[in-house]
Amino acid sequence: MNIIALDFGSGKIAGVLAVVDKNTGSINITARVSMPTKEISGGMVLGLRPAAAGVRAVIKELTCGERLNFKLICGLRGTYLNLQRAHGFKNIIDCDVRSITSEDVQLAMESAVPAGIREKNFSLVNVIAQHYIIDGKEGIKDPVGMSGFMLEVESLVVSAFSSHFENLSRAVNMAGFEDAVFLPTILTLCESVLTEDERELGSVLIDFGAEVTAFAFYHHGGLIMHREIPLGFNFIDRDIAYLMQNPLSAAKEIKEQYKFGDDEILDDVIMLRLHEVLQKIHGALLESSLYLKMPPIHMVLCGGGAKLDSLSEHVKNYFKIKKVRLGYCTNAVENSEEYTSACALIQYYEMHNTQEEALEEHGPKLGSFVKKILDNVF
Repeated sequence: MNIIALDFGSGKIAGVLAVVDKNTGSINITARVSMPTKEISGGMVLGLRPAAAGVRAVIKELTCGERLNFKLICGLRGTYLNLQRAHGFKNIIDCDVRSITSEDVQLAMESAVPAGIREKNFSLVNVIAQHYIIDGKEGIKDPVGMSGFMLEVESLVVSAFSSHFENLSRAVNMAGFEDAVFLPTILTLCESVLTEDERELGSVLIDFGAEVTAFAFYHHGGLIMHREIPLGFNFIDRDIAYLMQNPLSAAKEIKEQYKFGDDEILDDVIMLRLHEVLQKIHGALLESSLYLKMPPIHMVLCGGGAKLDSLSEHVKNYFKIKKVRLGYCTNAVENSEEYTSACALIQYYEMHNTQEEALEEHGPKLGSFVKKILDNVF
């Protein structure tokens, strides 16, 4: 199966073409490309036609201009994205059997959606079950066919500010791809990069972007909190450019090749901006009571900014945490910081697509509401 994933960053679109092995689940990347696109900033569209042209150009480069059947997955990132935990439930009223059906799951998922999302100018992107509860028993992954009186679901409701989401969707449609799937990049990174132990015992994944830094806090196997902070590593480029009176392109090259300790002034410039980013992350994490009671024991770093020299050590020292590592997709045959997000989109889609196919064996499909995890809303 051919899959193309597009990661919309700041000033560029990164894409990968991959073939997924159905037997092993491994992702074999056959092509990858990153193209500058000025009309994309922080995951948001600044101009429809140039953005659409950028999408077409990336896909043309990936496919070498040949006709190829593929599924298109697009990542959502930026400050317009909102992920919130929600709880839904469904009473099982079949007194004779009390066997949970796919329709029961659908109704439980629907009840989890907070009222008034659309009234606040937000569009519902998808609703994702983190785990189910049957008669008080937690941690159930697939409740269909099981017996019980009460089905509950701990879910993740993904919504996005309507105008920004619609602009990205329209740009992809204008490029000629009307059946693209949209998924939140930070969630796909967490599910594809973090190990099961890291998700269970507590971890923070940080995606260092150019204009936006995103992080997610996981504990007990589920997402606890998520933020998209409008501060990224392009600010370091600007600081260096201002200090050395160099073009931004030269400043970026200096940053990427720089080794800490080579120049005391550059050390201070980079560390000042890095600490500002880490301070905002730490401040947001302190809002979580679970973070205060049970701090994470792992930190995983992703994104183009993760290439910064000695970043793991700086994060380790700032948060006083021992286990810090760079994050890569577990099933990808080939990995790099620049394309980790695109690989994560593919791995996440394939994993949940396989689960959706398995659910069909239990009876009717869960319906269009739950299938928004795989299908474009528009």
